[in-house]
This record gives sequence, C-alpha cells and structure tokens, in this order.
Amino acid sequence: MKRLMLGALAVLTLATAGCFPATYTSIQKNPDGSYLLTKNKAGFFTYYGVVYHCTGAGNALQCAKIDEPG
Repeated sequence: MKRLMLGALAVLTLATAGCFPATYTSIQKNPDGSYLLTKNKAGFFTYYGVVYHCTGAGNALQCAKIDEPG
C-alpha cells in the first residue's frame, strides 16, 4: 500500500510540474505603433496561447487580452 501511495504521488508530481510556466514567444509591431504579443501557457495536460494587444505608455506597455481559447 505504501508503494502505491508513493507511486501515485510521483505521478501527480510529474503531471503537475508543467502547470504554471508561461513564456512569451512572439512580439509583432503593427503599422500604428502598437504590438501583438503571444504568451504560451501550460495547464494540467494542456498547452495553449493567449494573444495580447499592447500600446506604448512611456517606458512600459499597456496590454489587453484579445484572444484566449475557451
């Protein structure tokens, strides 16, 4: 029984290890000076992307989410 519990814990740990990382993979400048930014996220057994529309605000970007899988 102890081995079964340790095995289940090991599988759960490996399955959830990639749930939280996110990486920005693409930035594209538009002719109007705004940017499209793509962020990839890892979920529980899934991997999906989110698209943001960003505009310059001084030394920072103001971004609004425009598309995410439902």
